[in-house]
Amino acid sequence: MGKRNPIILIHGLWNTSSIFSSITSKLDDAGIEYYAPTLSHSYGMTSINDLTILLNEFILEKFGLEKELDSSRQKREQQLEQLGQEKEKLRKTVLFRDEAKDALSESRLQWSATRRSIETEQRQLERESRELKDLSGQIRNSTWCCCSSHRVRRERLLLSIISLTRQHTHTQARREETR
Repeated sequence: MGKRNPIILIHGLWNTSSIFSSITSKLDDAGIEYYAPTLSHSYGMTSINDLTILLNEFILEKFGLEKELDSSRQKREQQLEQLGQEKEKLRKTVLFRDEAKDALSESRLQWSATRRSIETEQRQLERESRELKDLSGQIRNSTWCCCSSHRVRRERLLLSIISLTRQHTHTQARREETR
């Protein structure tokens, strides 16, 4: 294990450094340097400012000005920075998830619209096919005669079939393009 900076353990207002006995024994076993001074508070009669000055004197006496210390503040700042990074990662993940959900919804809407369009075209093709069959049946059932009115009727039926066939072919070609 690399060389660590010493750890300073500071007790609460109504305690002494003996409160850290379980921690200090583990720090001793691990070979970690620490300092746990007892700050005499005189049962609350010593002000916090005086206790701060006393602690500063203890630390200077023990370590001097040049020694860096591991403080809980530094660790909290590091933890806060890590939490901030994790929060940013989580925010990006949520943003990506929301964008993916939106894209999926959009795809489903497009797929649904395409399916309806195909079904509509299929019904139209079926209707046109029935009309073509009906017209071709009418032509087969009509007889050729010399009468010009029948010939005109037959020619109109043929023109209708040709027109419907062209529409049918055009609709099928459009349907193939959309696939």
